[in-house]
Amino acid sequence: MPENQEALRGFIEGHVAPSLQELRILQTAPSHRSLLRQALSRRTVEVRTVDHTDVFVFGGTVIGGMDHRVTTLVSAHARRIAADQTLTRKHLQLQNLPVPSEDQPLPDGLDVRAYVAGPQVVAAVAYVPLAALEEQISPEETLNAEQLASLRSGPANPEGGIAVDVTELLDPALAELAADALWSVPGLAAGAVDLLVPQLDAAADAVVLGLDVEASVVTHHLPALGQSRDVAGAIVDQLLIRASR
Repeated sequence: MPENQEALRGFIEGHVAPSLQELRILQTAPSHRSLLRQALSRRTVEVRTVDHTDVFVFGGTVIGGMDHRVTTLVSAHARRIAADQTLTRKHLQLQNLPVPSEDQPLPDGLDVRAYVAGPQVVAAVAYVPLAALEEQISPEETLNAEQLASLRSGPANPEGGIAVDVTELLDPALAELAADALWSVPGLAAGAVDLLVPQLDAAADAVVLGLDVEASVVTHHLPALGQSRDVAGAIVDQLLIRASR
């Protein structure tokens, strides 16, 4: 593990290694679309498909829809901005939000993805590379080859790493930073914010790496470690709130 990975090293030691016996290793997982459809169904919202686009109908009224994992909580303008790193950076800077310096290497920190729906963060995970995990855990905690292979190909984990729920560990100032980052783009009311975080209990020196309006909710519903978070439900709630205005 590189010497400048102290934040990751400390997170593995304090939050991951002691909980390895609780690892959620999945062979299959529901898709983003199916999780959203389940959340819609629980709220008696009907889904109709028109030209490969899902249309959401509540009480006979169209309240929104979804195309390629992007709901109508994301405007066309916001979708274009979020897809362009240069434009995203400009919007973040206009709001005086911290972004990485272009002429310096990234600082030490954890890769955290916070999902924002409406005004707040509804879930957050930290990504832990499997290589770092294998290097640091003690022999008695070592994952076997079958477990490692399953984690590498797991449907809810990023390639080469695992997702660990840190929603309740996230300092309020970090949650506020993530929400501010999402709302720095007009017309963007739901999506993932990627942060580099030196520590979870403070926002000092944290930076915003980017926005992802097509982020899957599966990682938050089924993290490798930690509590499941109903991000799909939070998205649907925001659609219903908008429809009621």
